[in-house]
Amino acid sequence: MRRAAATNLDDRELALAARRAAIAMLPVMWPLRLLSRFAWWQVALVTFVALRLVRATMPEPVQITVAAVWVAFLVYSWALPAVLTAWVKRRAR
Repeated sequence: MRRAAATNLDDRELALAARRAAIAMLPVMWPLRLLSRFAWWQVALVTFVALRLVRATMPEPVQITVAAVWVAFLVYSWALPAVLTAWVKRRAR
């Protein structure tokens, strides 16, 4: 992708696709790549059931820890692609 984008500098869509491919291959994106194989509703359903089971069976400190880890992962999954896109875009200049 990168070579194709470098040979055809006028094609913005190709450049964007090359950037997205480069970002997707970074090791920090592996957890998000695993989740991207599932539909959003499947992830939401499994999360809901898992959090309900934790709430019903675990003590409060474990519940808080699991909820905090999930919120941290959500922030990671929302912020990381934007930060990496800006980083790859800047590095390409």
